[in-house]
Amino acid sequence: MAAIGAVWLLGLSAAAQQASQVRTIPVGTQIDLMLKDPLSTKTSKVDDRFEAASVLDVALQSQVVIPAGTMARGFVGSMRTPTRTNHQGEMTLSFYELQIGEQSLKLRATIIAVLDPTRRASMTRAGAPIDLSDRGVTPQLEGVVVSESGTLLASGGDVTLKPGAVLRVRLDRPIEVKEPHVP
Repeated sequence: MAAIGAVWLLGLSAAAQQASQVRTIPVGTQIDLMLKDPLSTKTSKVDDRFEAASVLDVALQSQVVIPAGTMARGFVGSMRTPTRTNHQGEMTLSFYELQIGEQSLKLRATIIAVLDPTRRASMTRAGAPIDLSDRGVTPQLEGVVVSESGTLLASGGDVTLKPGAVLRVRLDRPIEVKEPHVP
């Protein structure tokens, strides 16, 4: 009887291991997130929440770990409106969650670029859609510069991000994604 129990426990243990597999998305991985909400140093306040959706699949070893359309959530961490003496608006956005299916994962990332998918890059053919997967030709959002620390800067006015602006972020911490076992 004890032998049957031990075999059953081993079988249960193997089944539990196959039920899900953990994949680690490493620090430095870049994700393009399209803003769903407008943000501006003119109208937003510190702690205002925002959502953005991943534009492209993110794959590890040819397996998608973050599907396009995955929701990311964040908040306005700090901001400074332009003044008469300092004409530069500043805004820092912080990320706290990535929702992959039913998994709510901690997200820590730094913005490295703000892209404008509505503008045509000089290297694309007229009328051709912009390919966000080509990191070399997607144009930056006009009037917004990203500092090395990830702060958004606008010289001569407010930082303004409309829905549809794409935030290219770099992971500051790894993300562990549990993949359900597919028989």
